[in-house]
Amino acid sequence: MEILFFVEDPGAANFILDIPQKVSNEGVVAQLFASSFASEFLLKRNVAFIDLNKNQEAADILIKYSPKLIVVGTSQNSRSIGLDLIDCGKRLGIPTIGFVDSPADCDYRFRGQSKDPLKHEPDWVLAPDNFTKSILVQLGFRKEKIDICGNPNYKRILKLKSEYDKIGVKKLRHDLNIKDSGSPLIIFIDEHLNSHDKRLFKSEDYLFSGNQNAKNRNEIILSELLLALRSCKIPQNIIVRLHPKSNESGYNIFKNQIQSFSSENDPLKVLYCADIVVGMTSMLLVEALLLGKDVISIIPREVELAWAPQLLWEYIRPVTNSNDLRQALLSNSRMGELANSGSRKMRKKTEADIVNCILEKYKEYA
Repeated sequence: MEILFFVEDPGAANFILDIPQKVSNEGVVAQLFASSFASEFLLKRNVAFIDLNKNQEAADILIKYSPKLIVVGTSQNSRSIGLDLIDCGKRLGIPTIGFVDSPADCDYRFRGQSKDPLKHEPDWVLAPDNFTKSILVQLGFRKEKIDICGNPNYKRILKLKSEYDKIGVKKLRHDLNIKDSGSPLIIFIDEHLNSHDKRLFKSEDYLFSGNQNAKNRNEIILSELLLALRSCKIPQNIIVRLHPKSNESGYNIFKNQIQSFSSENDPLKVLYCADIVVGMTSMLLVEALLLGKDVISIIPREVELAWAPQLLWEYIRPVTNSNDLRQALLSNSRMGELANSGSRKMRKKTEADIVNCILEKYKEYA
């Protein structure tokens, strides 16, 4: 093996999805390794990988497979074996690359159990855009060691949109057993709730309060959405798209107010079936735009504007108060046309860029 890829987070897995195979197509042997939620994510998409168990050590893996380059997807797991792979790789003289799929929580990506964001710094970092790079530089990462590779998922989605357009929304809804109630179908994007992260719970700087029983980020924003729908006299027809790390129990206070939950079906197929996609800072909001959907992003706190893929703000205005939320729902804007007209701009960076970045490092150092 020449290049070892590792992911454990679904976001990182989605980012790197077909890159190992594309690298192999260039004549460089690559192997994808995964653990935790990324393994489940890849299994559902029939992507080949080697599953790592909790008892495996980074040193044993590197000795067994002897890669010439290590490429690690980042997560917020402070005990990630990905961090061990970076540290062990550097000790063994193997070049290391860490890739960051979004600007959210960059200071957690390489800190591990320390408070130093550079504690497990790789030799190189791949970032999706200039904004993410600027955050990393502010944290102390050397700008000359950060390459902007774009988001390789955008081209995949644009291709899927062409396929879905031929099938049509009606047929896809039938295939996914989504009933047509005659009301606009709203897909609400759940974001994983880390119960130990105080930022995800109601505080004084929240711009929304939600109903009296709403305590955390998901509950507050969904309850605001439900209140806005009632205020606008729009029938509730909501499907909650669950994050891979979430489950339905997180929405117990919304009994009989949610039509259904989605977790097993392909999220892009579900998004394509929507009339409106509503969320906070999830990458799925950008993906919904690429699919030509109306998108509403509700921001609980101003600081969270930096958590979203910054490309999102080039195409929509974030909602930061209840009045704007009602207006966004009532306007039923032609956001789909806007997304389509901007698709050329989104195509600027494709998977070819990240493949080239990785192969350049391999040829230079391996």
